[in-house]
Amino acid sequence: MVLALAAGACGGDDGGGRRQVEPARFGDLLAHLPGAERKAIALDVSGARRELGLPAGAAPPVPPAHGNDGQRRLRGLVAATVLNYPIKDNGPLDYAVDYGQVTALARVDGPPEVLLIATREPWGDLRTALGREGWHDRGDGVLERPLDSRVRALRWVAGRDGLVVAAGDARVARDVLAGRARTAPALRGLLDAAGGPARAARLVDSRCVRGFAAGYSPAAASGRFVVAVADVPPLPYRLHAVRGRALPVPYATQTPRAAGGRVEVPFTFEASTDPSEQPATLALASLPYFAYRC
Repeated sequence: MVLALAAGACGGDDGGGRRQVEPARFGDLLAHLPGAERKAIALDVSGARRELGLPAGAAPPVPPAHGNDGQRRLRGLVAATVLNYPIKDNGPLDYAVDYGQVTALARVDGPPEVLLIATREPWGDLRTALGREGWHDRGDGVLERPLDSRVRALRWVAGRDGLVVAAGDARVARDVLAGRARTAPALRGLLDAAGGPARAARLVDSRCVRGFAAGYSPAAASGRFVVAVADVPPLPYRLHAVRGRALPVPYATQTPRAAGGRVEVPFTFEASTDPSEQPATLALASLPYFAYRC
């Protein structure tokens, strides 16, 4: 049975005569990540386009093209979510995907690694484009990357109208596509609490801190870091910066506050096109920026 992750059957065209389908919803991508995963990053691409004042079909510019300010900022957000974009070192997949029709992205690093792509591009069209790049059907509907590819990550791709799943394991690709995967409740809770078009979260094994997340709104140039703590209720005054782990210069944090059973740290962020400085990227850092005394 295909669950809520399935996209609707309705569609239309993009004004240029190309047929479009209803994409999978951003929230459904967040809900159907492999259950063993302890960190994830996601981008509501359609929401980011709206906030940046870009048209619905805007794609991040690929060098040597520079694009306008909004397009460059969109490229930074996409590049933070899809690690190889726009370098194209994972070419057989990225060359086939029409990023102008992508509406949402979610990634976990596994193993196995998984990338979920919500798109208006019909699966038949994308499957044909993948074939031109050397992908081939192994006989069960799952496509395998070209054998001569330099990069072995995301070896398998499964899809249907509205959703494409690339993964390092064919079974995982099928399970995620069918809606059988379920995001760990603690990780899903942090992703929801982060909010904003761009967000990421990771679970933490420590006595006082249970997880860390970040959400960012490009339009507001602000967002919030979210720290899940052991204390009930959470006590914001016990949160402090980690010595020697300063946030990058474009960030300015505000007073921590308790919200939703967690501690939130609102921040402003000077617009940057650098993927390594994006809030969602910082949320996945191996070392935290905040500590909590319990």
